Amino acid sequence: MDNQVEELNQQPVQQTSNIPVEYEPVSIGAYIGYSLLFSIPCVGLIAALIIAFGGNKKISLKNYAKAYLIMLLIAAIISVVTTLIFGVGIFSMFNSVNNY
Repeated sequence: MDNQVEELNQQPVQQTSNIPVEYEPVSIGAYIGYSLLFSIPCVGLIAALIIAFGGNKKISLKNYAKAYLIMLLIAAIISVVTTLIFGVGIFSMFNSVNNY
């Protein structure tokens, strides 16, 4: 029995991945690269839309692009609401100054 254990320890272990391509993990470098790509105005938005809705087989990368687009939409909504609030405030301030 000891001979069998020694033989097993000496043989190299070959691991084969049974993970389908769409479920393979994306490397950290790829996430950094895609973050840099998405940060380019207009080009990044187009790239994120393409990756999120059809141009890629990896599910994790599609989800990353969708999360980026959702965050971009939230930031746009917050920007519009903030601009409206400050715009109304400034308009009312100038309007009250003109009344005096």
